[in-house]
Amino acid sequence: MELKSKHLTLSSLLVAGLLSGCSADNGAENDITSNDVIRMTVKNDWQALTRTAFIYEDDSQLTPFKVFAYKHGTDDKFIDGSRVVKNGEIWEPDHRYYWPVLDALDFFAYMPYDLTNCVVDAGNVDYVPASGPTFSCTMPSSSEGQDDKSEFIYAYVTDKKRDTDAAGVKLDFHHPFAAVRFVLNENNDNVTINSIVIKNAMTGGTFSHGATPQWSGLSGAADLTLTVNKLFEKKSEVQAITGPYLVIPQTFAGNKQTIVVNFSDNGISDVLEAEITDPSWTASNIYTYKLTIDTSLKVTVTTIDINPWTKYEWN
Repeated sequence: MELKSKHLTLSSLLVAGLLSGCSADNGAENDITSNDVIRMTVKNDWQALTRTAFIYEDDSQLTPFKVFAYKHGTDDKFIDGSRVVKNGEIWEPDHRYYWPVLDALDFFAYMPYDLTNCVVDAGNVDYVPASGPTFSCTMPSSSEGQDDKSEFIYAYVTDKKRDTDAAGVKLDFHHPFAAVRFVLNENNDNVTINSIVIKNAMTGGTFSHGATPQWSGLSGAADLTLTVNKLFEKKSEVQAITGPYLVIPQTFAGNKQTIVVNFSDNGISDVLEAEITDPSWTASNIYTYKLTIDTSLKVTVTTIDINPWTKYEWN
């Protein structure tokens, strides 16, 4: 499962002769220049979409994140969960750290810093040496549970040493979740969509980066209710209904997923089932589904776009 990425530059500049992290207040203050301090700048190519869940779209929406560093291949912490915040045009940890002279470092970071503001109940966030981050989570079963919450993204890079050209360590932030959104066929008019229910979707699981990033132990099959309550008058283009909403990547039984649409068309109300025929939701993809309501009030679902979160290519 290949994950698309967003990227942060961790401009980690060095102090020769130091064997471990230290504060500038611990000595040699006069010998330290601004270029010796760990800094971060943000480079990205964010995917912008009208959203309900907080999906990172541009620089202004970035939030403080937490970063760890370990001596390469071990769980010996060099940076222990430092909070990183924006200061003018740069990002800085809440404590100064400098490169060790001899040791290579592995970096693990995640956003948002405060997981209580995350769209999922992300627990047991952990780090496994030589394998990377792992976490478990439970998704809300209602769209209302995603309002004003943040997407969870993480970064993991290994075997980084002192950067002699001061280019810094590049942290690629990955999307471990998928997302879904719904739009209405351009030929439908005077349609009120009350809700869309995704039937029997898994809402819990454990993610591990590992050699091949993957989800396991999926559980908590539930109906995901996306509340809409919106009238769509006739227009000449496809109209956004709702989303995107974060979902756990998963494979569907029988290579299809059932949804239930509660709607009224020109004053006639109905609740009908339709099928999503994608075989799965894959991490870091945003799936756009178009609903079409024909004259016999039959609802069909067409996948019109599978759009990966875009990736910034470093020069």
